[in-house]
Amino acid sequence: MALWDEALEGNLIGVALLGGAAIIASRMAPSLRPALKSAVELYIESEFEVREGPLSDLVEATVDALFRALDGPGLESQNREQANEVIRRFQNKARATVHRRAWNGRDRTARYEHHIRKLKTAISHKAWELPPNRRGYVLQLSDGIPEQLPA
Repeated sequence: MALWDEALEGNLIGVALLGGAAIIASRMAPSLRPALKSAVELYIESEFEVREGPLSDLVEATVDALFRALDGPGLESQNREQANEVIRRFQNKARATVHRRAWNGRDRTARYEHHIRKLKTAISHKAWELPPNRRGYVLQLSDGIPEQLPA
């Protein structure tokens, strides 16, 4: 089992192994060919194409909530605490998602870091729409988000 986990550390290797296994199995049992083809197509779609859609939606919703929190009617300190809570919720959702979808520890770490980098990039882009006196805090907040997966 450990050998299988090691082989699947890279998505490309996993796809190649899965494809090779499907080809061999379809030669040995031609009646399984349509089912195997569907399984390989579903795997590729779920790993490479669909993964970015929900992540982009989550990042967009988080950035919108973050800026709404910062523009809230409360005191500046309350707004900043709400903004920090928005970031914590994103981190919790990202952590839960990668624990559910990752193949192993390395994949889990890489996926989590990808989630965080995508959020930081979106915050940085949106921060440039703010006046300079407010931009600094948002960029500082973004820089303060740790990219390492918490234990």
